[in-house]
This record gives sequence, C-alpha cells and structure tokens, in this order.
Amino acid sequence: MSLWSIHYLTRYRIQQVKHSLATGDKAITEIALEVGFSDNNYFSRVFRQEAGVSPLAYRLAH
Repeated sequence: MSLWSIHYLTRYRIQQVKHSLATGDKAITEIALEVGFSDNNYFSRVFRQEAGVSPLAYRLAH
C-alpha cells in the first residue's frame, strides 16, 4: 500500500469518527475500533493531528 493510500484511508477513518462523535453516543473507543483503529493511543494521537483537538474535546464541542 502506498503512503498516499495510507494517508487517504486514515483521513477517511477520522472523518467517519468525527461524524459518529457529533451524532452518536457510542464510546470513543468503540467508534475507533469500528473504523479500524486497534490501538486507542495511536487513534487518539492521529485524531489530534487531523482534528486539532482530542476526540473527547471534539465530542463536547459538537
């Protein structure tokens, strides 16, 4: 898989998580697992890089 493909897939997953955080009430870890992140620490780090805030802060703001 190319670096571009990995980046695209990661951004797509984060977009799915953002939608779920803004519209649902599932646990953040459950949402991360559903979109393909198996490591919660890695997920949180990637989410913060892409969104600029933590998953919890994003949920609270939306």
